[in-house]
Amino acid sequence: MKVTLDKIASQPSDYKICKECGYINFYENEVCVMCQGDEFDESEESVIRWVDNEYQYRIETEGYTEREADNVVVEV
Repeated sequence: MKVTLDKIASQPSDYKICKECGYINFYENEVCVMCQGDEFDESEESVIRWVDNEYQYRIETEGYTEREADNVVVEV
């Protein structure tokens, strides 16, 4: 499933972070879409931290505007 970064930011409880690779996943996933790991951090704090880091990378490193970063599509 693909979603935009702003959708993840607005609904952090719908996502979780893989403990093996640190990638974001939809809450229904049984294995990580990136590494097929099966252990997750389901706290909203970890999802918010992931989103903040992704925004920071897109804006500071890639030169995106905040609006452009909002529309980045992420496979979850």
